[in-house]
Amino acid sequence: MSIVENVMNLDSSNTSVLSSTTGLLRIAAEMPYEKQRMVTGLTMMIQKLPKNPINDVTTISETELWNTYFDSLLTCIIVNSERSVMLRWWAQGNNVNSDSCDELISLFNKWIIQDELGKKPLLSPKTSENRLGKLFQLDETVYWICPKRCRLFPQVLNDECSCGEQQFKSNGKPVETMSYFPLGRQLSNLIADKETREMIQDVHEPEPGQMNDIFDGSVYKKLKSTIFQNEQDTIAISLFVDGFAPFKGGDAKMTIVHVVLLSLPPMERYRTKNMLQVAIIPGDHNGDLFSFLTPLLNKLRILEDGGLKVICEDGLFNFKVHLLLASGDIIGVQELIHHKGHNSDYGCRQCHIKTVREIGPAGKGYGRYYTWTNNMSTARKDDEFKNGDKSFHGYSFFGLDELHLVGSNVIKRLWDMISGQCGDLNTTIKVRSSVCSAIGKAIKESNAAIPSGILEGSFR
Repeated sequence: MSIVENVMNLDSSNTSVLSSTTGLLRIAAEMPYEKQRMVTGLTMMIQKLPKNPINDVTTISETELWNTYFDSLLTCIIVNSERSVMLRWWAQGNNVNSDSCDELISLFNKWIIQDELGKKPLLSPKTSENRLGKLFQLDETVYWICPKRCRLFPQVLNDECSCGEQQFKSNGKPVETMSYFPLGRQLSNLIADKETREMIQDVHEPEPGQMNDIFDGSVYKKLKSTIFQNEQDTIAISLFVDGFAPFKGGDAKMTIVHVVLLSLPPMERYRTKNMLQVAIIPGDHNGDLFSFLTPLLNKLRILEDGGLKVICEDGLFNFKVHLLLASGDIIGVQELIHHKGHNSDYGCRQCHIKTVREIGPAGKGYGRYYTWTNNMSTARKDDEFKNGDKSFHGYSFFGLDELHLVGSNVIKRLWDMISGQCGDLNTTIKVRSSVCSAIGKAIKESNAAIPSGILEGSFR
């Protein structure tokens, strides 16, 4: 039996690891010394194969793969150690984290093993971006911004920033710029795809007595008689503004401007291929957020009045686009509505309930708290907010992402209060430890019943 037959039989589970390695060693015994070493190394690698199948190979990093499943002596023969070390040094010097470096190495190894490079050099990032831009016709629009991230300036404006920071270089070019990728063009690419377009045009049919989606709510039903009369030719979108740290270390902050198509079915609208990133603001929420959103808001006014015309293989389509919801993290929404925040005298952005200053539950420090009330205080009127577009519907226009409550440890704090893990904290929601154990057990057991398509990645 040849080497290939031995390996194929093992891969097809027609023979055991012991039988396969024994057969390979018998073959190696009749070979010259150099070939014996290679076949012996192969038998050592086979013995390191996992006994149980790997369900998700994407969860194994490049480092774990080579350290666990490859023989260290044989690896030194078949890999390029010098260039591997050079690439790792480059990654560390350019603040590329280990996970990203592993993905890059995996991609290079795939090309090398399959000989897909063909001795052709890779393009530079700038050239690759230019070719992608020509392919998808997503030419960026560049805007001048303050180097201190105070604000964005319209293309026709040449004023100085109020912070006094120098805005231009000696050659007359701005010190800092940021890019916008046109919303209209991105929407056009999605609409041009027939399958996506048909999902957008598929009108949501509400089920009596059930609220399964945003279109079942009272806000949409009120707007349906005006701007959503022709649902097949109308696209409802939501805007999310959220700050994030691009690197695990360092103080760098950025803010993503993210658009979701609500007109797509719930199980489709949050897929990566169907969501649109309009811009990345190079800073957190500490500037004039509205100045950074001005290009997008101006485009939305055009799309809701004039519509978006797209020429497809099966005809011309004209869609009106309306912003139905603006949301994000707590601070992001706070800036969208020009609110001082939940620590102000009137900390609720929906009503006029007044907070009181009291000492904290743990007896340390002061905070702003809401007194108990059975009924909602007087709701804020529409004219308390900035003028919105046609689909603006008052305080309910600005949402709050529930996952930010989870990510901000609010749920953890509530659980600490419920389970009595806050020390001497006096709380009315504390329950017995036996009840907490039962709740925890039920949550753990329910994990297997969560459909795999609902949550992905770390949220799973």
